[in-house]
Parts: sequence; structure tokens; C-alpha cells
Amino acid sequence: MKLTVCKYLNERIGAPKSSSSCPNHKNPGETVEIQKVVIGDTLDGNSIWYQSTDGFYYWSGGFTETNFHFLGCEIDNFSPEEQVVIIKQLQEQAHLVFKNKVKGYLGCGFGSKNYDGNEPLSLLVYVDEKVLVADLKDKVVDEVCFWGFKILTDVIEIIEAVHHNLLGEKVHEQSVPTIIGGLISTADRKSTGTRSIYVKRPDKTNTSKHVNFLLASYHVLLDDLIRAKKRSFKTTEQEKKRNALFPIGVSLGEHEIIEGEYNQFYDYVAIQVDKVGKNEIITGRPIVDYFRYSELSTLEGKTACMIGGQSGYQEKEILSFHDTITLKPHFQEFRNVITTQIMSKDGDSGAPVIDKDSNKLIGFIIGGNKVDKSFILPFYKFAFNDNKNDNFEIIKPSKP
Repeated sequence: MKLTVCKYLNERIGAPKSSSSCPNHKNPGETVEIQKVVIGDTLDGNSIWYQSTDGFYYWSGGFTETNFHFLGCEIDNFSPEEQVVIIKQLQEQAHLVFKNKVKGYLGCGFGSKNYDGNEPLSLLVYVDEKVLVADLKDKVVDEVCFWGFKILTDVIEIIEAVHHNLLGEKVHEQSVPTIIGGLISTADRKSTGTRSIYVKRPDKTNTSKHVNFLLASYHVLLDDLIRAKKRSFKTTEQEKKRNALFPIGVSLGEHEIIEGEYNQFYDYVAIQVDKVGKNEIITGRPIVDYFRYSELSTLEGKTACMIGGQSGYQEKEILSFHDTITLKPHFQEFRNVITTQIMSKDGDSGAPVIDKDSNKLIGFIIGGNKVDKSFILPFYKFAFNDNKNDNFEIIKPSKP
């Protein structure tokens, strides 16, 4: 298939890498006959390259044509890691188009068509209500052709996608231990969610020591700051001190919130604690590891386990991954969300979720609806922040 060059484009020998030798380049307007689509170095967020019939490699961003299907180029032929690269690039482009054109659009992600593991991997388009095709000005096409790939689409209705914090009720918890999965509230108990996991990171004043934290949801404990358009919090001399309340029995312990973020990748607060409990959802099986970004696509169809302050222990199937979802009431867009069958309700925001088979941490509940879905924000971003000193590490059980 012939593609037209749209900018000065280097011709690479041996591998689809910017470091490979470059004996020549193509000028705008020239054509290249391609025989294969491959994954290579990422340039401007794009990792898709083409191999020409004469063996050279060209970055796909240097061609005019983007919406085409190259015969024999099927996403199933690529490794799980490469599939993640491909679908994420498609999702980014599709999201920009759909959010402006699709009525009731909430986001998009990837999973099997109709959530059936026997069906092909598809682009899932989430809407708040399905509309008759005859009433639509712009409709979602049945399949999308993208830089050589053809991927099916599936429109999924999500009614009232919201955060799962509990507002305006004074909740008391009867269990005594400060375990993960129990309740946590604002100091005035007007917003309640679930305690997540215990983590640590080096003490900035003494790197030979660690500071311990308990994680919880920003939208649970700092909802008033979101409404005031403040989506980042850090304790300073100028900042008003904030406390979180552990409503355990009749002893209500307050602990200081040190920091937090609320944006497309984060919804957390870190609460400093002296004593830590066990990071366990299934008794006797501690959480000591988590799913990396490249591993999220392996979760589809697996069983997720949650322990929530309101719902307790739950097991449900993972439906899709790398979803982009917009949640009420703040209409915040979240990226790389994992969607499961409904396992949470109001009061469960912040609940830790693991893969039942491996006991590895997937992430935390951020919301869902009342019908059929719950949403998980993955943990991997917490462990790999840009500032290495700010990374969180899961606290593992001490050796006997």
C-alpha cells in the first residue's frame, strides 16, 4: 500500500528507532510502499512505524494518510504490551473527536465487544443514554480504521456515573482495628468513604527513615476544595490544617492530611499515621505488589476483589480497561480507569481492589453507577511519579 509523505521524513535502517542509521530522507509529496506495521520508538506520543517493501523503517506520523486499514495488520498479532500502545493512541484521538460530536458522551475505553471475552477487542464508547440512530446528527461508526489497524466500536450506556462517597450522614463503624477497607470521614462527618492501603516513602529530612501514610480519596475528604476549584493540597504553614476522622466505634481518632491531588490521573489524599495495619483484603494474604501500566490489559475477564466501608467484601468480573470516564458531581475526567461489574455503592470510594488470583493491587474505587458498573483508578501512578522522592511504596508485612 502506498502512503504519501507530509513532512521531511527520515529513512531508518535495521530497526524502527530514532537512533538507527539514517542514509536518506523522504520529502513531502513522495510516496512509500509499505508492507508491514510495527511498534518502535515513541515520537510525539506516537509509537507506530511502517516498514517499506525495500526494508526501511518510517515513523507513521510523517504520512498524510491515517484512517486506513492495512490488510494483514490485526491487533491480535501484537504482544499485549504493543496492543496497549496501539489502543491508547487510538483512544486519545477518538476521545478528542467523540467528546465534541457524540450526544451524551462520557468517555471511551477498551474491552471485548458486548463485554464478551470471545468477541474481538473493541473501542468502547460510553454515553449517559443511548439515542436512536435516526435522532443522531453524528453517530459512532461500527469500526474505526487507524494508522493501519481496523478496530470495532461498541456503544455502552452508563446511567448516572458518580463518585461513591456518602454525603450528609454521620456514620459510625463498629469494628475496632484500623484495617484497610474501613470507613473514613471528614472531621465533621459530612462526607464518608473508605480507607485505602498503607504506604510509605523516604523521609525528606532523613532519607534513612520512612514516613507512613494511609491513602483515601480526595473527593471524599476534600470535596469543599474541589468546589472551590482547588484540586491540589499540601500542608504548609499558610495552608489550613485538615484532619481525617476514623469513625471506629465510640473512639473517633483524627489524623492529619498531609497532601492530595484530584485530576485525570489522581484522586487521593495521604494521611500521616504512626501505626499501620495489615494491607489485606483476603485474610492472611497480604498485598505486596501491584499491576504496572503495561499489565492492565491482562486484567479483562479476571475476578476483582474489593473491601469497602459500606459494601464489605465483594468479588466481581473486570469488564474493560484504559477507560476514560467522566464522573459527577464535579464532571472530572479520569484516564486509564478499569471498569468492573458493580461492586460498590455510596461510602465505598477509596476502597482497595485486588486481582483475586494474584492478590496484586489493581487500584481504588472512585465511583460507579447504581445499575451495573464500578470504576477503579489504578495504583501504578502512585508508585511512579515524576519526582522519585514522592513515590509511594506498599508497606509489606514485617518479617517474624
